[in-house]
Formats: sequence, C-alpha cells, structure tokens
Amino acid sequence: MIFARNSQCEIIENALLKEVCVGDLELCTYAVTDAFLEKYHDESVPYPNGESLLDAKNRAMEFVHHLHQTYDNKKILIVTHGHIVLFLQEQLDPTFNRMKAMKEYDDANSRKVIDLCQS
Repeated sequence: MIFARNSQCEIIENALLKEVCVGDLELCTYAVTDAFLEKYHDESVPYPNGESLLDAKNRAMEFVHHLHQTYDNKKILIVTHGHIVLFLQEQLDPTFNRMKAMKEYDDANSRKVIDLCQS
C-alpha cells in the first residue's frame, strides 16, 4: 500500500497471483496446513474444498507466461502471497529450493518486516 500511494506507477491486479485456496483449512495455523501436505506428499491433492499446490503453481506459471507476452523487457514489481512467491522464485531461479524455503519459513520474522513497513 505504501508503494501504491506514493508512486506514479500503474497498479494492475491479477487473479493469477492470489494465494493458494486452502478451502476448509482457511484461517488454520501453518502447522495444520503443513500437516495436510505431509500426510499426502502429493502436490496434486487439493486441500479440502480448496485447490492443490499444483493448481496454484500452474496459475503462477500462467502469470509468468502472461508477463513475457505483455511486459517483456519492462521493469515490474510483483506483490503476491507466500506460496505464489515461492513458485515464482522456483520458476525464475534454477538454484532456488522451494521445499527448503518452506521448511525454514519463520512467520514471526516475516511479521517483523511488515511491522517495520507500517510504522
């Protein structure tokens, strides 16, 4: 929001960047959603009444394709959510390890960044 209020840049929303729909697990802790993923070990299994990680990953890849077609050789800022960021990093950086990043994620530290921005 700070960037949007203070820049002269065009703001474009794109539904392809929405976070993974975890369905019935919405508002549950990361421990609950992580336990679901660990139970199945299959990214094509959807969350109960939600979508699968594979579905969300495919959306993120569709967004990358859209970027190349629409904004090739332009500078853009992408603002999105956790899993989508990881999928984009995985696609754009061959050295990035998404599974390692997910295991090392610390919600408390990510909140510190948000708190700094809002003060």
